[in-house]
Amino acid sequence: MLINGITTVEKTFRVVCTVTNEKFVGWFDVKGNEVTARPVPDELIRDKYYVEENGDSYTLVIQDVKVADGGDYTCRGEVTEKTFTLYVECRYSVVSV
Repeated sequence: MLINGITTVEKTFRVVCTVTNEKFVGWFDVKGNEVTARPVPDELIRDKYYVEENGDSYTLVIQDVKVADGGDYTCRGEVTEKTFTLYVECRYSVVSV
């Protein structure tokens, strides 16, 4: 079951969803848009969001995470769906004067 995760800005974040006994429909971002990009062997992926498939496991990858990437992501099968909430921490530097 997917619940939530936390990361910091500028990191690459991954979350795995396992879909069994039904067809995987897709991962959907915080705006409800389907993440359709998939890695191509021997090519550098430039998409911010993409999905890696391995058997019944579907990994949503978010590159160069920003605060705006925080929110709910949904993994959908034909019958069920799982929601994952991503929290993004900001990194601030304190400068002494």
